[in-house]
Amino acid sequence: MEGSVSLGRAGRKRLLEVYRRSPEPAVRLRAHIILLLAMGYPWALITATLFCSTRTIDRWKKRFEGGGVGALLGDGRGRRPVFGGGLIEVVVHWVKAHVPRDFGFVRSRWCCGTLVTLMAEMYHVRVSRETVR
Repeated sequence: MEGSVSLGRAGRKRLLEVYRRSPEPAVRLRAHIILLLAMGYPWALITATLFCSTRTIDRWKKRFEGGGVGALLGDGRGRRPVFGGGLIEVVVHWVKAHVPRDFGFVRSRWCCGTLVTLMAEMYHVRVSRETVR
């Protein structure tokens, strides 16, 4: 688990730029971790200083070794959203331009549950009523 990373002059310069200028705190943390590893700091000191776990250090160290600085810039956590921008536009169009009866429901007004059912039938997307809300 312990170990440092090899960082050339250009890589260090790029990481410092990311660390200083990225608008995303998570990306700055990743760059900070790699910079400290490259300087040879022990993992225990990094975890105590940055308030992160050794698992976090290991994850970003492996990502950096596999893909360089670019691997630190991508999405870091969580599941990719299923309820993306295109589907949101479709649902908003349904609510504004149609009534549930247009889709075969015996209702006069929309509710979150009806939209969830319709999304499951038409797009095979499973989300909860609270996600739609």
